[in-house]
Amino acid sequence: AAHQESMRRLLDSGVQLDLLRRDGFAVARRTAALLALDSIEHPTHLDDWRQREAQALALGQTGNDTLWLEVAAELARRRLAEAGSAEERGSARRVLACALVALGARDKATDALQQATQTCRDALAETSHQQDPALWGALQHELASALGLLGAQASDSAMLQEALQACDAALRV
Repeated sequence: AAHQESMRRLLDSGVQLDLLRRDGFAVARRTAALLALDSIEHPTHLDDWRQREAQALALGQTGNDTLWLEVAAELARRRLAEAGSAEERGSARRVLACALVALGARDKATDALQQATQTCRDALAETSHQQDPALWGALQHELASALGLLGAQASDSAMLQEALQACDAALRV
């Protein structure tokens, strides 16, 4: 127990250092190690993982700092890599898409927006409106946001039209 508590303090200090260094990947890596201390199952399957992922996303969406969006995206990528069901993959992809759209909107980062678009399309290929209407609608919304931003940046009317179609689909939920 003392060793585990020592490891927890060390990892917590490492997270704080990674935050100061603005290294979202390292924050996610140490968060995974922290959560693994208390669990026999893979940490990405824990409710605590999803809570930390959601917290990082919320902090990133409400602030002007992209660090928390990078942390949320990396946590979602790690969860996606370990997901065993279509539902879990869809949920992880939704968080990843949200983080990537927010990053792309802030930085005018075409790459992040293209990744968000592909992430949404991959998730929508596995999720139907009938299976999970809320997730399906959220994914359509994120797809509309990513396509809208990309279309506006490139002055691409076809992409803007596709964004409008995705927005209409999201509103049907």
